[in-house]
Amino acid sequence: MAESNDLSVPRRLSSARSPMKTGAASSTSSSSEVQQRTFTRWINAHLSRASPGSADGVAENIVQDLFEDLRDGRRLCLLMKVLTGETLKQERGNLRVHHILNVDRTLRFLENRYNLEFRNHNISAEDLADGKRTLTLGFVWRLILCFQVESIAEEPTITDESPKRGKLQRQATTDTDVKHELLQWCKDTTAEYQGVQVKDFKRSWHDGMAFLALMHNYCREKVGQWPPPESMTAAEKCSQAFKQAESEFGVYPLLDATDVAAGIVDDLSMITYLAMLRQGLMAASPSPALSSNTSVTEEEVVNDADNESASNPPEETQQMTPEKDEPIQEEAAVCASIPVEESAAMAFTELDEQQKESDEADGTSGDSQEQQHVTTNGDGRPAAPATDEPRQETPEETSRDSPALWWVWLGAIPIVTAISYTLLKAKE
Repeated sequence: MAESNDLSVPRRLSSARSPMKTGAASSTSSSSEVQQRTFTRWINAHLSRASPGSADGVAENIVQDLFEDLRDGRRLCLLMKVLTGETLKQERGNLRVHHILNVDRTLRFLENRYNLEFRNHNISAEDLADGKRTLTLGFVWRLILCFQVESIAEEPTITDESPKRGKLQRQATTDTDVKHELLQWCKDTTAEYQGVQVKDFKRSWHDGMAFLALMHNYCREKVGQWPPPESMTAAEKCSQAFKQAESEFGVYPLLDATDVAAGIVDDLSMITYLAMLRQGLMAASPSPALSSNTSVTEEEVVNDADNESASNPPEETQQMTPEKDEPIQEEAAVCASIPVEESAAMAFTELDEQQKESDEADGTSGDSQEQQHVTTNGDGRPAAPATDEPRQETPEETSRDSPALWWVWLGAIPIVTAISYTLLKAKE
């Protein structure tokens, strides 16, 4: 299925001339040409965010030829304004020295603000002003890594330990970590789809099934049935996924479906598009499994809570009611009104009486036990042994555990201590 030229630039730029022919010509394209088209479309996708009514313009600032249109540095300054919000000064002249100054100002801004190193990659302002192909592609790739791919490290992702709640993973700190995290996201998102196995950024995407699986996971009602009809070719599957990504999530089609089906898309171009696709999908719905089944998930949670409460009823806790608290409060008030010396004497007297009563109760119970052994029935036979019924507490034992007595005892301790100390001082 041939691709139209509209896919070379965003929709807002479709009236402008395409940077490079697509469609049938893609079959004869090389990986370097595919990379050039992908990087050109990435720049144009961001330049389209400039206001069309302003002096910046849109149509007149889109990149037609990546190696020629970046030489003067003006589009690079505009691109920095779109990506960072910073306005860089531009030289008004049109000589080579003015072009070098514009490019050099962009390089210095990126080095100082974002710690990008271009000298280590042998990229200089003179090279970009001269339109050197390899170094220009390397420069644009550094921009994509900084502003598109490495942004993945700043986003929350879902781990295997907590797929529903979500848990922040460790932020990637190198390019390798970021690429691995992007590939892992593709694997996790398409893991439940039969016939889709994402292992790399090249061969796993040729048949278009992985692209459709990503879109189906986030907008199932738009993609339709799964798996797709067997009559669809690989190019048609890729084309359908690219169009749905653009219409539903605003992700510009950086790749050509025929290039992907032909297997000539390089890893850098694939990473660029997948990073932009992931950003668009995550911005719309960070957790597709939760967003598509929200009502079911909430109902399951409620049912689980009901079942758990039914199987494990909560233990009843004994709480003191106001009626039970009133006697304790009255006794405490009475104790507080009694003088200190009298309360101490009363406490000792009451303790002695309780001790005597308990001793008498023990003696009475002993006598009753002895009488139980000699008690007989009317016919002279021994009486039946007493049943093992729980013994009822006597009023004296109940009063012994009264909370009011504990208050009196606790109040008597410091008083007795003070009296003893006074007596010792008097004797001295």
